Amino acid sequence: MNNPYEMLKGNCSLVGLEPKAFKTMTIDSRELDLIQAKGYQKRLYQPKKSSHDHYVAEMFDQIDMIAYINKSNDQVINLMILAHSFGHSDFLHYNKYLKEQAENMRKKLFHHRRIFDEAVRVYGYAEVVSFLSKMNDLFDLIHVTTLDLDSLINRLNLCRYERELANLVANEAKYFEAISQTKIMNEGWATYHQIPLIKKAGLMSLDIGLTELQLYERPRYGLNLYKLGKAMWKEVEPNERRNVVHNYCDTQFINRYYTEAIHNEQKIAYVKENQIEADYIKVKQQLIHSALYNGKIKVRVDEALSDSTESLTIRFQPSPNSREQVSKLKTVLRDYFKTKLYFKPDPVKI
Repeated sequence: MNNPYEMLKGNCSLVGLEPKAFKTMTIDSRELDLIQAKGYQKRLYQPKKSSHDHYVAEMFDQIDMIAYINKSNDQVINLMILAHSFGHSDFLHYNKYLKEQAENMRKKLFHHRRIFDEAVRVYGYAEVVSFLSKMNDLFDLIHVTTLDLDSLINRLNLCRYERELANLVANEAKYFEAISQTKIMNEGWATYHQIPLIKKAGLMSLDIGLTELQLYERPRYGLNLYKLGKAMWKEVEPNERRNVVHNYCDTQFINRYYTEAIHNEQKIAYVKENQIEADYIKVKQQLIHSALYNGKIKVRVDEALSDSTESLTIRFQPSPNSREQVSKLKTVLRDYFKTKLYFKPDPVKI
């Protein structure tokens, strides 16, 4: 057996992985960029293109369970991608948050296609995609997992087809939110296992070791999810790892396993009011907040006040960034949906 995929697969159990089978597909850079921008290959439309200047080597599509690999990669990179993907496949198969949303998306793909095609037939492709873009702008700003989406959507004065499309985007938003809320765990789990798996398969080389070191280079901005996630998984007792994979998201993971030793080793800090904040406790609190909200604002519809004022009254959870977030949300709602609108701080923690 000299097929790297089969060699790695045959040794997964020896490093504690029980992955679900996945496919691999080699495509060119342009195709890979498009799929990455969509988020998953079967997405019915191309969202606003995000500009990036980095080389995309691969993308693991968790809906179709396909590892898309850039055909410009060399063999060393591709072997590491395969090993890394077995870690992703294992994590997706067992983590309750990610698994639930991925399964939900798979179940609704046919329904989403029917809604999209019917709307395009009646209203035209350009109008439908324009509306979907507006809904994406809205859900990019709000934390959807704990929001009563029906309450919000029903108060936007939408016609039937718009409500159906809005629910389509809401389902996608929940899926992408689950990805963002487990990304440190997911990337760390895959990184933690990739070299041990390659070694067990008898495929280790000096080039692979040198290539892995590049994963741990400090980025100019943001976190190195590979390095941080791997370091945190080392803190988890072996007999606890499966429980953590099954039941944790990043907020719980950080709260329990982001230790002061990891903080000092990783040298993580953030900027607040033009000052660099590097205190362990404050950085940990910021990491937990970022993992939960990912730059979004937590809101709810105030039903009673909305009914009494015949408006849309939104209660928001105050935070250090809420003023800027609420301002953006007001702009999107007023520009796109022409709804009588009020925003008020929530006296109750939501």
